[in-house]
This record gives sequence, C-alpha cells and structure tokens, in this order.
Amino acid sequence: MSQDQFIKLSEDIDRKFDRQFIKLFKYVNRRFDAIDARLDQMVTKTEFNVFINAVDAFAKHMEIYDHERLALGHQVDRHERWHHQTAKACGIKLQA
Repeated sequence: MSQDQFIKLSEDIDRKFDRQFIKLFKYVNRRFDAIDARLDQMVTKTEFNVFINAVDAFAKHMEIYDHERLALGHQVDRHERWHHQTAKACGIKLQA
C-alpha cells in the first residue's frame, strides 16, 4: 500500500468516524432532551412535601372534627337523658 493510499484510507476512516460520532452525539442529545422534559414535568421534593403537609393538616382537622362530633353527640344524649329524668320526676310523659 502506498503512502497516498494509506492517507486516503485514513482520511476516509476519519470521515466515517466523524459521521458516526455526530450521529451518536445527536442521539444522546435527543435522549437527554427527552429525560430533561420528563424531569421538568415531575414533582419536586419541595412540592411533594407541601402536598403531604396539606394532606396531613386535612387529616388532623378531620380527626378534631370527629372528636368534637362525638363529644357533641354524648352531650345531646346526656341532655336527652336529663329531659326524660325531669319529665319522669314531674309526671310528664314525653313523646318522640
């Protein structure tokens, strides 16, 4: 093989390598762009913590509401029992 043929072959290989490298580079860039787009759509840790805290606060309010409702129900039962005791002591018959 002559020196000119070797140089030509070497340049040919370089061009093919460059084309393949450019293809690979473009492909990797497209993949990273797709990953970046997906990451941009994902919820951040801070946003997730805000959501969890809101759910936790809502659950706490519901727990307090349930306790208050139960206490109020017991109070109504107690008042009803007192009304019946008072009516019985006075000789009055209560109707539902």
